[in-house]
Amino acid sequence: MSFLKKTKNTDELVDTVFSLSETAKKDFEPTTVNATIGTLYDENGQLFAFDSVFAPYDEIPHTVKAAYASAFKGNENYRQAILKWVFQDKKVQFKKEVIATPGGTGAVALAFSNFLEAGQTVLIPEIAWPVYQLMASEHNLKAVYYSLFEENHFNLNGLKKLILEQLPSNDKFLLVINDPCQNPTGYSLSLSEWQELVSFLNSLPKDKHIILLNDVAYMDYTFHSDGRAFLEVWNELDHNILALIAYSCSKSFTSYGMRLGALLMLHQKQEVVDAVLHVMDKQARSLWSNISNSGMENIANILIHPEAYLKEKDLAVQLLKKRADLFMQQADACGLRYYPFKEGFFLTLVCDEKREAYHQALIKHHIYCALVPKGIRIALCSLPLVKIDGLAKRLKEIQGEL
Repeated sequence: MSFLKKTKNTDELVDTVFSLSETAKKDFEPTTVNATIGTLYDENGQLFAFDSVFAPYDEIPHTVKAAYASAFKGNENYRQAILKWVFQDKKVQFKKEVIATPGGTGAVALAFSNFLEAGQTVLIPEIAWPVYQLMASEHNLKAVYYSLFEENHFNLNGLKKLILEQLPSNDKFLLVINDPCQNPTGYSLSLSEWQELVSFLNSLPKDKHIILLNDVAYMDYTFHSDGRAFLEVWNELDHNILALIAYSCSKSFTSYGMRLGALLMLHQKQEVVDAVLHVMDKQARSLWSNISNSGMENIANILIHPEAYLKEKDLAVQLLKKRADLFMQQADACGLRYYPFKEGFFLTLVCDEKREAYHQALIKHHIYCALVPKGIRIALCSLPLVKIDGLAKRLKEIQGEL
């Protein structure tokens, strides 16, 4: 006899990344490398908490911190600030709506829970944030995985083929993209890749409904690309496609524990985005009720005059780039293979065969990284340059011992 729904999985949740990070923190060997958690640390091993974000937060009156938000969908000034910040100078012709969420995770969760019936298909990158798979399972969705790379670029051909295979049995599907600065590979789609993807989606039968979700958690940490360029390509999306953007203040504003994010909805018709917002507004009320009032007020105020924040963030981006450049230079020199990397928090080693054995061998050598499908993720965001220097050579030597 069980009091739970028959569809519920009663296995204990074990987040291997967080548990491994805790193990690494207790390993005091001088050579220990903790490249597990996807949060941004400075060169002294301290978590980045931008002064431009938290100094003004400390000035917020206690009564504002104690108060409920003004609406379940989020405070109006926050919602408009996020819209303006995400789109910036991009000319997006679609009708737009936005709902505040508890972090980027809350935004993705809304997308997974409101569009597909049980058994319908969500397309997920095979190398991706594992919580996508967990969300699909929680909502009894059929998760189908698409190959992420073809040689050194995005595997558009494989994705197209997979969609065409799924089309006859699906009148609706959710396609998950994580771009730019993809977790865990650090890849970013080029403008031409986005154009080709949109053109293909538009070529599909118009009686098929497509929900296109782009998780832009790391959008504000691009080194090279214009992380917002895809928005103007989206102007070409046809009427049978609903576009969604999951935005995270956790990453952009070093506010991981404050749990602030937003889901943006774009479509040709206002009534479509209004209907989606109304559904999600009610769901928010029933699940978390309110997002942090003071958190929303703080972000909205920062974005009125973001100069101090941008200066601080740009220094962090430059540091990330130095770390990535050093690691890749040394990896290339010793022949350590990694998936195509462009920018962002993470880089992933190519390691399909003997992946788990390699992961265990790294731990024995006091190197802690995240095990991901088809590879080992290195969180460059958490490693000072002194820890990165020589790391690729160590990784290659341990790989050679297997």
